[in-house]
Amino acid sequence: MADYSELANTLIDLVGGKRNIQTIENCVTRLRLNVVDAKKVRINDIKKVKGVLGAQFSGTQFQIIIGNNVSDVCETIKAQLGKLSNEATNEKKKGNFLTHLMEILSGIFTPTLSALIGAGLLKGTVTLLVTFNLISVKGDTYQILNMIGDAAFYFLPFILAVSSAKKFKTNEYLALCVAGVLLYPTMVDGFNGIVAGESVTHLMLFGILPVPYLAYTSSVIPIILATYFLSRVHAWIKGWMPEMVSLMFTPMITLLLVVPVTLVVLGPLGTYIGAGLSIIILWLFEHLGILAGALVGTFYPFLVITGMHWALIPLIANNFSEFGYDASLSPIMLAATFAMAGATFGVFFQTKKQEMKQISLSAGLSAKINTYPNFRSISFSTRFHWYKSCSTFS
Repeated sequence: MADYSELANTLIDLVGGKRNIQTIENCVTRLRLNVVDAKKVRINDIKKVKGVLGAQFSGTQFQIIIGNNVSDVCETIKAQLGKLSNEATNEKKKGNFLTHLMEILSGIFTPTLSALIGAGLLKGTVTLLVTFNLISVKGDTYQILNMIGDAAFYFLPFILAVSSAKKFKTNEYLALCVAGVLLYPTMVDGFNGIVAGESVTHLMLFGILPVPYLAYTSSVIPIILATYFLSRVHAWIKGWMPEMVSLMFTPMITLLLVVPVTLVVLGPLGTYIGAGLSIIILWLFEHLGILAGALVGTFYPFLVITGMHWALIPLIANNFSEFGYDASLSPIMLAATFAMAGATFGVFFQTKKQEMKQISLSAGLSAKINTYPNFRSISFSTRFHWYKSCSTFS
């Protein structure tokens, strides 16, 4: 790994120093910081730093666009910062609902990218091997490779439980317990029995509250809602529970409250919300046809630049969960990304600036599309350079 100590030190200083940084994370191409005082951020100086491709405020979050090496830069900065005294602050920040929603979705999905991208690429590779008759779907090799590729998506609620718990600052292990109940064999077998047309005895909590059998494998919204509820309940119980017995009774009471509410209310609610959103998306594409695709494809690059594309991720994931495929958003995003990659190569052939040639070539070549498109990685900020450079050939 290259040495990013100097770059990290410079960015910390220009952002206002350690005391001005509350949190710092990274997505595929950019650093995402929450700062104490936005006025201390020297944004114009940051844009001039070698290795920085751009900088902007998105709502209350400050973003520094780095590119492919963003994760290494982020780790270097974290190492220099050490423990941030502001990390645990719960100060309510200004900003509209959409801004907060984008920040939450980004914080939940970004840490999961490595697992989902790796598993998705493997699933695509297995599909190619089968297509070209290199392996048989009846063979052991296919079964093993399919298990490896499918596990991350089948057990997606477990993965999202951890990332959601970290985002909502609650106990990850309790969140995993909640996800475990949703994917417990009783729930899975009950749902499969209903689908198969078998006679299934429905669960009744306390004999009065029905617990529906639903498909929580690969689901997204139910576990996010449940983990948010868990964070509030756990904090509330911990606040009044005597310290000497808190270790024993706080987790127990938390689970006794959170899991039933999740099974009876939040789980079904999240499932129905996800299904409803998927139906709306499909309706738009069925009735508006090419117009719907043109609108999504046109505005998708700008959604990415502002971070608003995170709002689409749960919809795409839910389409895969509900139907096993996404025939609407993902293909349009795929086409939009190829268009941006083409524009980036156009910059490479037209510009006379050596640095811009290097950036545009790297961006174009590394515009890789994951087989599971909604969790793909467009490496190096191809989308950013499409936006920044394609109209400034020089």
